[in-house]
Amino acid sequence: MSRENNGKCKLYLQYESTSTGGDQGRHRKPYSTRPPKYINTKFQRLLRSRGEGFFPCGEEILVTEEQHRAPQLYLVIVRHTDGDSFGTTYGCHHVQGVFVVGGEAMAMAKKIMSGEFEKENPNVYYPWGGYFTRLEDVEVHCFKVRDVETEDDDSVKIHYHD
Repeated sequence: MSRENNGKCKLYLQYESTSTGGDQGRHRKPYSTRPPKYINTKFQRLLRSRGEGFFPCGEEILVTEEQHRAPQLYLVIVRHTDGDSFGTTYGCHHVQGVFVVGGEAMAMAKKIMSGEFEKENPNVYYPWGGYFTRLEDVEVHCFKVRDVETEDDDSVKIHYHD
């Protein structure tokens, strides 16, 4: 178990990410006329160990020991826009919460969507609350937590739907 930061453990979220737009084009137009960039992210798996090759796209998430041992976890993932004076990027993501109980994840997601989360947590960083950033959507993803990247056969997947 990889431990750092005051007893917290690490999990590794693997995903694929593609993007379109956002470039200046062949004729190198001024930045002020740059089209928006759109990011599409497909979350794949949650791992307890990075393995040897790790994965091309992914991020470390700090969790409690209880969460690290759990067979499945619910991640609250916020989609938001980001940008600056010269352009906007849609589809950025941020893992805002990790939960063992799905109902707790849903409660946080609803608070974020309603704006209640920011009011209750004025000193917490949230990347959708800046001058050029905006909240797009909030998703709750349920992951079976795997020990290593190669565990299980990926040829058949379970998709959860409402």
